[in-house]
Amino acid sequence: MAASFERFDYQLRSNKHIERKLIFDLLMRAKKTVNFAAYRYLGLGSMWFADHRLAHRLLGIDDLVSIEHTEHADRAEFNKPYGSVRVLPGMSYEVLPEWKDADWAKPSVVWMDYDGNLDEHIADDLALFAQRLHVGSVILVSVNAYYGNYKIKQTAVDAAAKRGVTIDPRAVATLNTLLGDVVPAKYQNLTTSTGRPADVKEMDFSECMAAALLAFLSHKVTSSGREENGQRLRFVPLFNFCHKDGVEMVTVGGAITGAESVGNWEAALTEDPVLESEGVSPIHHRLDLIPITLREKLVLDSILPSGTDAFAAQLEEKGVRIGREQAEKYRRHYRHFPIFVESPI
Repeated sequence: MAASFERFDYQLRSNKHIERKLIFDLLMRAKKTVNFAAYRYLGLGSMWFADHRLAHRLLGIDDLVSIEHTEHADRAEFNKPYGSVRVLPGMSYEVLPEWKDADWAKPSVVWMDYDGNLDEHIADDLALFAQRLHVGSVILVSVNAYYGNYKIKQTAVDAAAKRGVTIDPRAVATLNTLLGDVVPAKYQNLTTSTGRPADVKEMDFSECMAAALLAFLSHKVTSSGREENGQRLRFVPLFNFCHKDGVEMVTVGGAITGAESVGNWEAALTEDPVLESEGVSPIHHRLDLIPITLREKLVLDSILPSGTDAFAAQLEEKGVRIGREQAEKYRRHYRHFPIFVESPI
């Protein structure tokens, strides 16, 4: 099977583009109290290094590291945008455990943008980050959240039963197996009309997975026992997204911080003019904006900025036919919405 970067140009996915801008907007607000120039950026840059470019240009991070499959590392090395990018060949679960204390000795912004399913290797990576990342670090993870990938097929359940092994086929049970008992009760304690354990609905699975991943990171940071100024480190949730550019993806993350800095990170979240928060926790935010034409964008932009009611009142008058729900999504995200054009080089 071809590598994902050979099937998709990750710079040309509208919803990923919006998600990336929302993430870096929040980090830019945090620059008031965080000296990102002293940080490292670590990610899975593939051949495009889109996030590494933003980390360097917007946050001023010069220490840029990308982990790439060994067979593609030479091509990644050729495509790196800056001389300060280091490409580390191998799988993340092979590379990271080999790091020495010195490699963990500076704060980092880490975005592990996996293109596959959540599995044991990813869970191990996240646990390692929670236990080793320097105080002040930011950790994000993106994983495939397609419901069918986590719900066990009946044929596999029946085959296991013949071997005397009982398998819980529910997708929510798969999350618990991978992450431990961290799935929130509202998804985990569902029952059928006969009182048997029920699975989370497919439409709710991405939100369930996001909540489980955030709970996992929080638990691992707290249970690491690390302290700053006599108080245990905390995990502050900051990011909670899902979108579908071909496949369902979830992105979550937050900051590993001492008690004295919690308020600074929470302020960066709650000051966001687009994203909603429940108290000081990010609400699960689905993007999924449809592609729109340049003509539609220009007409929509002509009645922005405006509030929900005023915007809706002008839609029909302007003749835009993308639907009220999608138009409202565009109203919220128009500052981040990309338009891709062909340009001679």
